[in-house]
Amino acid sequence: MTSPAFSTLLVALDGSPGSGEAFDVALALAAASHARLELCTVVDASTFAGFAPPSRQMDQAIAIAELEGKALLDRSLQRAGERGVACHGETLLGDPKTEIVEYAKRLEPSAIVIGTHGRSGLRRVLMGSVAESVLRRAPCPVITVRQHRKERH
Repeated sequence: MTSPAFSTLLVALDGSPGSGEAFDVALALAAASHARLELCTVVDASTFAGFAPPSRQMDQAIAIAELEGKALLDRSLQRAGERGVACHGETLLGDPKTEIVEYAKRLEPSAIVIGTHGRSGLRRVLMGSVAESVLRRAPCPVITVRQHRKERH
């Protein structure tokens, strides 16, 4: 008897359409492979802080982002449960490029599933690519799911 293709899939969620599509792919793979899903969302405090000194408003913004991340995880956990897929989720704090890779090192998943935005050129240089960084540094295979753009008629 062969072992399933995947035993655990780590899915990085950020609330974007691309990460939603990545979750859909991971959910289908997990259901087909009887794999467990491990979900993570990362709150990057630097997006709120920049070079500003700590403040109550910044703390509130981070707390709201953490609540939004938890709500995203809760919705995803519910969908996985409805499909009969075992699932767990964590909200992490830090740089997503680093936190996703470090989380994967701790979990040792069969693969990471992550969405991409399909940016290129200057937008990619300015915004960076979490998916590309994870792909280069991950301790396991990475499945990237490109965000589909709706065609205009």
